Amino acid sequence: MKKILSLLLLSLSLSAQTPIHKIQGSGGTSPLVGEKVIVRGIVTGTFLGKDRLNGFFIQEAEPDEDENTSEGIFIYDPAGKFNGKKGDYVQVSGQVAELKSPKSSLTQIKDITEIVTLSEKKKFPKPVVLNLPIENPEQYEGMLVKIKGPLFVTEMYQMGRFGQITLSVEGEGNAEGTDGRLDQFTQFHRPDPAAYRDYLAEAEKRKIILDDGSGLRNPSYLPFGREGHSFDMFHAIRGGDISKEVVGILDDRFDAFRIQPTEKVYFKPKNKRESTPGKLPKGTNLTVAAFNVLNYFNGDGKGGGFPTERGASSLEELKRQQDKTVNVILASGADVVTLMEIENDGFDEHSAIQTLIKALNEKSGGTRQFVACENPDRGWDAIVSALLYDSKKVQPVGAMVTMPDSYGSASFDSTRRKPVIQTFSTLKENEVFTVVGVHFKSKGVQSPGEGNEDLLDGQGRNNKLRVQQAEDLKNWLATRPTGTDDPDYILMGDFNSYAMEDPLIYLDEQGYHPLFPATSYSYVYDGFWGSLDHALATPPMKSQVKKAVKWHINSDEAPVLDYNMEYKSAEQIKSYYDASPFRSSDHDPIIIRLKLSTAR
Repeated sequence: MKKILSLLLLSLSLSAQTPIHKIQGSGGTSPLVGEKVIVRGIVTGTFLGKDRLNGFFIQEAEPDEDENTSEGIFIYDPAGKFNGKKGDYVQVSGQVAELKSPKSSLTQIKDITEIVTLSEKKKFPKPVVLNLPIENPEQYEGMLVKIKGPLFVTEMYQMGRFGQITLSVEGEGNAEGTDGRLDQFTQFHRPDPAAYRDYLAEAEKRKIILDDGSGLRNPSYLPFGREGHSFDMFHAIRGGDISKEVVGILDDRFDAFRIQPTEKVYFKPKNKRESTPGKLPKGTNLTVAAFNVLNYFNGDGKGGGFPTERGASSLEELKRQQDKTVNVILASGADVVTLMEIENDGFDEHSAIQTLIKALNEKSGGTRQFVACENPDRGWDAIVSALLYDSKKVQPVGAMVTMPDSYGSASFDSTRRKPVIQTFSTLKENEVFTVVGVHFKSKGVQSPGEGNEDLLDGQGRNNKLRVQQAEDLKNWLATRPTGTDDPDYILMGDFNSYAMEDPLIYLDEQGYHPLFPATSYSYVYDGFWGSLDHALATPPMKSQVKKAVKWHINSDEAPVLDYNMEYKSAEQIKSYYDASPFRSSDHDPIIIRLKLSTAR
């Protein structure tokens, strides 16, 4: 009698079983939401516990022939009812639901009443081999997949915060001479709304998120390092590193499709870390540099005054930031340095610039003697541009000047970051040259005035204002504001414009020519790479350039390595910081090697 009852129960169970593809359906959400079901499947990936995804994925052992329906599904198991392993064949009783966010919806089984590991063995499914772009990812949601490469690391902004990175493949949008990372549209193309829209649509298909199988914030363990290692200071992946393939579950949560890996991911190094910007070319007699220092603020300059308006929120954070910044400037070998994003608090002994100079000179051990070019009229913005020079190599010719208020279109009035300009003379050769430190208006908060809105052509907000700044700067420089007639001018800094945007094109047409090719980069935003940082020179100055380097110590590095302590666990703060130049800022410094000579 018991045997008959057991067989009857088994028969009822089988008749009540719902195939996974019926639950998934062919649309974006399940047609069975809210219904109680019994499903069977092979466990393809386990992500158990609250520090992971609180569940596991199963895949249908007997798939149908409809390519539009997925054979995999997520089992949400916060109570920890499942204690098995990958490869088990299980039966799950629960309710169909959708895990929704604004841009994603993951079909799952929740409110689990029973999980039974069946004695029957099933063949473990082979991953579905896919290439980017995946035309209809819904048909593979919850399934085991293999994404073929080469896959390039194009974004690491969220790695420290959420354990995820973005990978991309080469495509039609790749410019010649670049790798498979996503290029900023206006780095290589003139602004164009239709072309920009098409480009973004194509780029969206070329990328996918690689996740760490966890919903934990600020994880102390980051799995994605080089050559199969976990991420640490010695195996840190960099932008452009390559993976041959990734194997895992195609998941749809946190607003995007992503891969939750079930096998170790190997990244091959592409961009070697360079602790210096390279050897001086033969004949070099001067080095100038530009560096966006990512909001260098020093509190009250006496050890207090934290948190600051920007930058370091504590004295400890300032020390972390300062050590990196000092090491960058000294390792660059620069004799003249243009700084952007330094605190606008004057030049007295407690000012940010004097604090930095003191640290530089102490660290150099007397081999360098940096001095600030002073001018109090640099505007009222919280951050300013500044110029430092090594008094053992050059001397200023006259005073540093800044653009007066109401000049031209008043694009650099006191509420904005004024350009700074200083003429120098080399001590040994007595060669005269002029450096202009530039920081144009950003693409962030929109400035008043028609034309400063985002025209969706690739240039972002405030392009009209940046064009006005380029025009005012050109006209002001034509007046020779430092009083020199020497034609050797170099403009350096953060122009907040990519290479093919209107301000850079205008300045090039006016005789200030770029020293870098369009294929160079210095900054990454939302996974797209390009240059906001530029060096432009007059023809006589350009002819004396021996080498121009964008030193990739920052854009290629994960933000988790920076000086900030916010949004990091205690373990991250300890393990992912050192005083090396790497990730000292979010912009790469520009290094220009010159051979100044009267004879052209």
